Amino acid sequence: MQGRHFRQAQGRRGTKEHRELVEAIAARDAEAASTLMRTHLERTASRVKD
Repeated sequence: MQGRHFRQAQGRRGTKEHRELVEAIAARDAEAASTLMRTHLERTASRVKD
């Protein structure tokens, strides 16, 4: 089981990733949005597996 501080850090990272994704979409930067989403999903999948 992971500690509270680790989970909080992961939550902050997720929030940052979401914010960056929204900014890329708002800027109509499809390449950046695609890269950010792929990275976010890979990190999320990795956390779920562990």
